[in-house]
Amino acid sequence: MRDITETIKRIGLEEQFGKLTQRLPIGLFHFVRRGDGQSDILYLSEGASRVSGIPRERQIANPLAFHDLVLEEDRPRYFESYLKSAEHQVPWDCEFRIRTGDGIEKWVRINASTEISNGEMHWYGYISDISIRKRQEMEIEELAYYDPLTKLPNRRMFLNRMSEVLAHCHGSGEHASMLFIDLDNFKMLNDTQGHDMGDLLLVQVADRLRRCVAPRDLVARIGGDEFVVVLDEAEKDSALATVKAISTGNRILTELSRSFDISGRHHVASASIGVVVFDGARQRADEIMKRADLAMYQAKAAGRNGLALFDAANMDRQSQRFELLADLRNAFVRHQLELHYQPQVDFTGRVMAAEGLIRWNHPTRGQVRPDQFIALAEQYGLNDDLTRFVFDAGFGALAEWSARPELSHLRLSLNVSVQSFSNDDFLPMVRALIQQHGIDPRMLTFELTEHVMAKDHQHVRRRMAEIKELGIRLSLDDFGTGYSSLAYLKQLPFDEVKIDGGFVADIENSESDRALVKTILAIARTLGLKSVAEHVENVRQEAFLRAFGCDYLQGHLYSRALPPLEFEKLFQPAAIDREVVDEMKRKLA
Repeated sequence: MRDITETIKRIGLEEQFGKLTQRLPIGLFHFVRRGDGQSDILYLSEGASRVSGIPRERQIANPLAFHDLVLEEDRPRYFESYLKSAEHQVPWDCEFRIRTGDGIEKWVRINASTEISNGEMHWYGYISDISIRKRQEMEIEELAYYDPLTKLPNRRMFLNRMSEVLAHCHGSGEHASMLFIDLDNFKMLNDTQGHDMGDLLLVQVADRLRRCVAPRDLVARIGGDEFVVVLDEAEKDSALATVKAISTGNRILTELSRSFDISGRHHVASASIGVVVFDGARQRADEIMKRADLAMYQAKAAGRNGLALFDAANMDRQSQRFELLADLRNAFVRHQLELHYQPQVDFTGRVMAAEGLIRWNHPTRGQVRPDQFIALAEQYGLNDDLTRFVFDAGFGALAEWSARPELSHLRLSLNVSVQSFSNDDFLPMVRALIQQHGIDPRMLTFELTEHVMAKDHQHVRRRMAEIKELGIRLSLDDFGTGYSSLAYLKQLPFDEVKIDGGFVADIENSESDRALVKTILAIARTLGLKSVAEHVENVRQEAFLRAFGCDYLQGHLYSRALPPLEFEKLFQPAAIDREVVDEMKRKLA
């Protein structure tokens, strides 16, 4: 006989422990490595089989079976953590991927404490499936560091990577490069075809950019249609780095110039690329990106579909342009812009109309010339804001004039840019402002240059007809400076032609300009159009223009462009006394 009470208790405890651990989502284990290097699994719960996909008995019989499940790329990290735990008697904690016996890839974690007993190393711990947590972490990381549309790294990851590249260049003295890529006319695709089509193009552009660079190079999307490429392989010589960057840039331009198939529609795109080479010395990532951005805008200014290398000599000039651009954005909010009015007089000297001319009174720069900021607005996407301001201010002034008997006869001329004329939102804006201010559209004149007519002729005719239906007059501005055929002009519904001031300025000294002005005036009469001459500066020019039948005159001989209140003073009785006007003319002459 023998007492088996303790055995029964132990069996009971083991049965109870087995039931407790059977439903655990983790697998418990007791693993030992003996002095001869052999390993055994002394205990393994059922949960381990659910994690690994290997039956419990088979795993216990072959302790190395689990090692074989570890993915090849994760094995160095897995075995390194195992050996470190064994050699230094520290806990074994490692996250890695396995491919289970069922062929499923999982993320798992091993966490075990160590104990040395009788010269043997024991691990007591657990293995758990962390696939859900890892997937969530990767999704969070993707949201934080990747663009959800193109799956490219975003601005945050780009800046992190740039910091690493800068640190390497600074330490090694090598040179790397960055390319700033901006798609040309992307907004037009979005506006005409819809944002879904624009998104499809961006995805294809991202794919082509990846193919243009090496796997280790970084391609990131940092804005709407803006991408950057960082060439990771640095060069000892800045010249070599420059050649490599330019070669990559040209390869990108070629690749992006190929037709895109967007939902069955063929689309031809292009890009402007700015290139900057850097060595990491006293340079920050945002500063380098700014330089590449400046170079990109140089490429756009040169005609788009090209690349430009950052030139430090242009830094100050470009920086001033960007400062002016930032100030212009603020000018709308801070009410620094104002519409001035320059009178147009008839042959008797009576003011019959005015041209609205925008002026910018900068708080520190003073008066900024229109030619300095209008082109800037058109180039950097502020043209619509500028047009709306001019029309809103002009229509408001016309409404006020119509309510005053001494001003109610005045017409108002406003310039319309090529961009505004082609914009689908232009006419709805005009209609809305006419209704808002309650003006008579017949008192409006839109001045168009011949550049407008260089576009699609059918679109031009249709748009001009729509404007005329509103009752608005049309004037051909700077007539004689373009290349439109007279036969084509004859087909368009213009009401007047405006002689370019350059011809007027030289009629005293140039026989060819005198002949040209006379011809223009004769053409206007033949076509039944009114004629306006601008930049009239003296009485000799005035006399010539009146002698050959010019209907209206405009220039400093009569008045500069005036702020609204000063312009209205012209119509006070003292201001329009003919003797005073004649005396002013004699003095100017």
